[in-house]
Amino acid sequence: MNTNDHQQTTRTFVLNALKDIVGRGPSVITDDRSESLLREAYDRAIEPERQELFTRQLRYTNGDSAVNSTLLMTVVDEVLAELVNQSVSIHLNHTVSASFRKRETALYNFIVAHEPGELKNLTLGAKSASYVHDGARAIRANNFERATRNFERATEESGGDDGAVASRVLAAYANHLRGADAVAIDYVEEALHLDTRTWTAKAVGLAADHRFSNQFREGKLGIRVYLRWTADVPREGEMTATFGPKGGELTPLVGMGDCMPIDRLHPESELRLRLCGSPTRFPFLQSYYLALGVIDLEVCEPWSVERIFLDGPVTDGVSETIEFDDCHYGSS
Repeated sequence: MNTNDHQQTTRTFVLNALKDIVGRGPSVITDDRSESLLREAYDRAIEPERQELFTRQLRYTNGDSAVNSTLLMTVVDEVLAELVNQSVSIHLNHTVSASFRKRETALYNFIVAHEPGELKNLTLGAKSASYVHDGARAIRANNFERATRNFERATEESGGDDGAVASRVLAAYANHLRGADAVAIDYVEEALHLDTRTWTAKAVGLAADHRFSNQFREGKLGIRVYLRWTADVPREGEMTATFGPKGGELTPLVGMGDCMPIDRLHPESELRLRLCGSPTRFPFLQSYYLALGVIDLEVCEPWSVERIFLDGPVTDGVSETIEFDDCHYGSS
């Protein structure tokens, strides 16, 4: 990616932010300090007469055509140059929501962490709940034979909205852990017969039917939801990701390279990508996706993409906000 491409990326961000300054656009600036820094650059770079022309032009142009307007592009470029002169960095927050079925999140979270409390979010009948929770505690204790017996009894009782499918997914998982992969696949097929949308059953089936199924039991391989992106990030820039409950506290995602596994889902989740850099050397996000697949957990390398839950950056439900910082990027 050349310098002009980076400038085109930041030109769009700054134009949207300038719309906030002149009261003509959506609110993308996140805080008073950022607004003050941009306004100062705007006032220093653009004389009052041209500010009036700029504001008037924004009334009649929008979208991509605004960037192609000679006047608007010139103003934006001059403001960008002033931001560079003042060593102001740009921070873009790209946020998108993802929804998951409650049963699938409970099963996924349990399979990843073996925390029995995750299964309390299932809607089960009284008898099946007792067996499910006993089986979960057995998994926690690495007693996979006892876990299998409990989950298989749960399939026989299978009361509640989630009981029939969830108990079979769990029976499949317990059988896989004890090395009975053929039995695990039978339970996977039963679960999918009841509900073809239950991707946690497919996840267990991938592990049980894999040619290296034993490596899943050893912890080298895993079925995970993971984030992967393609981006051009200059040395002076940075790109980070956080994930968590929508409207709640987001947790930083970590990995190796551009693959970041997610160990805990929420029915209403939020993914935030934060891009930081200078106006002339700003990261360019080409694409990303949130997927289910096989990962080599030791080196955080994805082996497969089995299902895509999100892909972007152009997608529904995205919001973008902008911050400006007068500490030269990378100096702190």
